[in-house]
Amino acid sequence: MIHIFFLCFLSFFFQVTICVEWQFTAAAQAQVVRDAFIEPFVLADVSYHADGVLSASEFHALTALSTGQQITADDLYRAVSYLFQKNCFDTITLAVNDSGNGKKVHFTLHGFWRLEKIKVSGVWVGKEWYKQFYLMEPGDAFDKDKHNHSMQKMKAACKQDGFFNVTTSSSCIRNPQTKGVTVQAIITRGGRFSIRKNSVELKADQQIDAQEMRALQLHIEKKIARVLLHAKYSKRIVEDLAKELKEFLAHKGFLQVSIDLKEDLFRTRREVFLTWQIDLRKKRDFVFVGNHFFTSEELLDHVLQFGRSSFIVPASILAHEIKEAYRRKGFWECTIDTKDEESRSFFTIKEGQRARIVQILLSGVEQLNDRMLRRRCFSKIRRRASFDQAVLDHALDCLVDLYLKEGFLDAAIERHEFISTGDPHTYTLRITMKEGVQTTIASIAIPGYEQFENKGPFARIAAAKKALPYDTSMLPAQKRFLSEQLQKEGYLFPSIQHELITQDGGRCIVWKIDPGAQIQFGKTILSAQSDLPFERIIRELSYREGDVWDAEKIKQSFVRFKSLNLFDSISFSPLVVKDGQVRRDILLKLRKDDPFELRVRAGLEFQHIRQYQTFAGVAYKVGGTFMVKNPTNHGDLFRFDADVARSHREVHIKYLYPWVFQAPIDGILDAYAIKYEQPGYIGNKRNLYTLYQNGFLWGVRHKNSYLDLGVNAGFEVGRTTFSDDDLKTRKAALRLAQAINFDARLLDQRIAYLFFEPTLMVDLLDNNLYPSKGTFTIFSCKGMFPTSDRFSHSYFFKLLVEHSWFIPMRRIVAAFRFRFGHIFHKQFKDIMPNERFYLGGGNSIRSYETDLAPPTGEFIDDDGKPHAVPRGGKTMLNLNAELRIPVAKKAGIVLFQDLGLLNGDSFADVAMANVVAGTGFGLRFFTPIGPLRFDIGWKWKKDRPDERSFNWILTFGQAF
Repeated sequence: MIHIFFLCFLSFFFQVTICVEWQFTAAAQAQVVRDAFIEPFVLADVSYHADGVLSASEFHALTALSTGQQITADDLYRAVSYLFQKNCFDTITLAVNDSGNGKKVHFTLHGFWRLEKIKVSGVWVGKEWYKQFYLMEPGDAFDKDKHNHSMQKMKAACKQDGFFNVTTSSSCIRNPQTKGVTVQAIITRGGRFSIRKNSVELKADQQIDAQEMRALQLHIEKKIARVLLHAKYSKRIVEDLAKELKEFLAHKGFLQVSIDLKEDLFRTRREVFLTWQIDLRKKRDFVFVGNHFFTSEELLDHVLQFGRSSFIVPASILAHEIKEAYRRKGFWECTIDTKDEESRSFFTIKEGQRARIVQILLSGVEQLNDRMLRRRCFSKIRRRASFDQAVLDHALDCLVDLYLKEGFLDAAIERHEFISTGDPHTYTLRITMKEGVQTTIASIAIPGYEQFENKGPFARIAAAKKALPYDTSMLPAQKRFLSEQLQKEGYLFPSIQHELITQDGGRCIVWKIDPGAQIQFGKTILSAQSDLPFERIIRELSYREGDVWDAEKIKQSFVRFKSLNLFDSISFSPLVVKDGQVRRDILLKLRKDDPFELRVRAGLEFQHIRQYQTFAGVAYKVGGTFMVKNPTNHGDLFRFDADVARSHREVHIKYLYPWVFQAPIDGILDAYAIKYEQPGYIGNKRNLYTLYQNGFLWGVRHKNSYLDLGVNAGFEVGRTTFSDDDLKTRKAALRLAQAINFDARLLDQRIAYLFFEPTLMVDLLDNNLYPSKGTFTIFSCKGMFPTSDRFSHSYFFKLLVEHSWFIPMRRIVAAFRFRFGHIFHKQFKDIMPNERFYLGGGNSIRSYETDLAPPTGEFIDDDGKPHAVPRGGKTMLNLNAELRIPVAKKAGIVLFQDLGLLNGDSFADVAMANVVAGTGFGLRFFTPIGPLRFDIGWKWKKDRPDERSFNWILTFGQAF
């Protein structure tokens, strides 16, 4: 509805001021503005009033109106349209007043009440399940009728799960400042009802033998009791059982069964009595005689394909369907005699012998290899011998497809026939082909875009030394490639057509491209339920208005918003580009998450302490996380993490702050306390010493689509103490220190360090869970500098470089990784065990247990028995190679080779004799969270007679 008001005021000096006012309830109505202002005018002032949340910066970003600007009616129309697209205003009033130096424009924005959040209480488990019955999404206009209907649907859902005493209530909390409505749905389910009793009432329209009725009743009662008696009530289970009963009765000849269910509720006892009222109506038995290949059940399934109509279809028509099923299986001489009685249909079947195909002849095949065609298309027929029409149809389709892939565009099967060999029921299959002329492609031409002619799907044709067969399936791939390349440059709606022409060198595919207009990013229209200011939301976008359109930048923006951990849902919706426009607007929907979040976790783990790895079997692990989101309204996050296991404990208090220095750099403060219990060697039940790491760090991090750069600096106090202050433990700990070449004087000492740790990651992978091509690089340094002169000899500088690359070879992926690490320090014995390099385990050399690749130390326990303990090294080299071979849609195998080398103080250890290696294979089962991995590897040589020659790993994730 449009209201237009003309107000005229005559001043004392007879000067006239005119105010024109429009009120719009839809963007389309703003067209009237175009008719009112034919000539541009100067904007003297622009102002607005909104009864909802709309900051001045967002208003000016949407309207693009500024004082002193020369504007047109189109500018006002666009401003109103953008404001409506926020989907939070039901009425916009636009007032234009004359002013001495132009016109003043004022917007009055009246917002509607919107659903802000739906909360469900009263249930511990299944809150999200009940939320799905709410008919409004956050951000939608709040409708009281829809709300009431939604509450009824929640109540009905509870009853379907057996909560018949359920009561529901709700409260709608309105926030006048944001015009948001928070719905609190309270569900009091009460106890779940159990099915206490089932009774069956069976009746039929015609006289059925009483004994048969009793047998049916008994069978149905047993079937129902087996599933439902004393079970918790569920509407879904009851309906599934009713469906099973109908199928069972249909196989008994009752094709028009109706089942009504009567439920008697005993609310105080929370019990349900079910009465199954089953009306069998008429019966028609189907009796099959003489069948051997198909069972009577299978034949009955063919009959029941007619559904309820099977009851009235004559037996002769049903026999035709059965005969066709036999014919498709090679019983070409099958005959079926039928006879209808009052309630029975008899089918007397004479199957005859099944046809066998003993030879395949291809006639008319001249340009392709006959043996290749028979091997690739007819191998199943040759193996099975017995005829099967479905197998033949697949083989014939395969034959035509092969010809098409080889460029025979007119290839067709003229006929196929079965020729008797003279032996009964034995035939030769003769197929007559019409090959036609082969079409080949010698070159590709893309006028105006020659840079694409040797890339992507065109590379094979460009590199070929002779013409290649013209496969029509190559065209969609080529067109898709061209479209993707153009879209990366902002041409979202190109016209791409192909033409096949003949040149001197042969046929050529010419791609004619009209790129259309280059699309740019338009305005980002925010439909957000967030306390975060507009400016701080917009700065997270990886694109700016006017940039060339790039879908990858939208993905980067999504990842950026996701990493803030502030939003429950994030949605980018590109809007339709109208004719003549070159800018594409985006509707960004953000729904804020709860400001406080508590997570708890518990489970079992294979206990292996990362710092100086040892195993102590299976242990418990419990932990939790508490988060405060956006506490200062800057997109920040406070996080407390605590994890406790039998052998270690970790506590972290973190504060994350985005956009440090007003740049896309994230800051982090982390105070931590870490404790590790060290058993010392495999199988030791007594912890020898405890390692503590307490400290704090401050870090900054910048991340984009492929680069992740971070720098941490901080203060840490490391301490190694004896777990039990008794002489036996002290002696064992000293022997262990000697075995791993560690200065025993550093035991039971508190050493303070200042540390500095820059890290660079370059991710160019196509997929992080299942990479098939690309590279991944890590460069990391860590400097630890003691603050006390007493421990100045314990300083070190640690360097680690890792590079992985992946090469696709059709369906197989060749994967390689190289790692190099070195600790710059004079004495190896002064380096803390948790800072050394180790090899062995599921992520380095898989033929060795975790961290037990040589060189190892030898520890003598109290009984005089020697044990291998990981010693580590100052320098580390590691090379891994894998062939990842898919064998099914969700499974694959891996062949791998691992090599590595560790050395201590001297580079003299770097020799081929000290290289350790493992060769093996693995299985992969692909899941949404990554592959479930089983690897087994064998050592090239054993260093100790008592060690195993192999090692196996079962875990999640790739080796690299």
